[in-house]
Amino acid sequence: MTAEDSGNDRIMATVYLRSAGGTSLLSATAETILDPALYLPAPGTLARAKAELERLGFRVEAEGSATLSVSAPAELFERLCGARIRQSGMDSGLRRYRSTPPVLRIPGLEDLVDGMVIATQGAPLDLPDS
Repeated sequence: MTAEDSGNDRIMATVYLRSAGGTSLLSATAETILDPALYLPAPGTLARAKAELERLGFRVEAEGSATLSVSAPAELFERLCGARIRQSGMDSGLRRYRSTPPVLRIPGLEDLVDGMVIATQGAPLDLPDS
């Protein structure tokens, strides 16, 4: 993605934390989704994942029990995940993004993170850099 394409946009992604039992939200089925306990990370996983993602340059915007919401420039996703991020159109005035591959992985964080998905295939937020 070129600087012209990305400007200063920060793209949002949902980070799926590795569960204590190994069941991934990324492969949830209608039967397994009914038991949220299957997807909860081990104690300390959320804090460690948050610290590692921030160290790598992501901004953690929100925390859930089994997920984190992060934002970063497209270039950070591309560099760390070996992905390609491209603008796929406009929706209600917001640029929409897609990633190839659709589920992003960060080498070295496999024990903490199952994967990341560009949020809603990516409506960027113009967030302050503070």
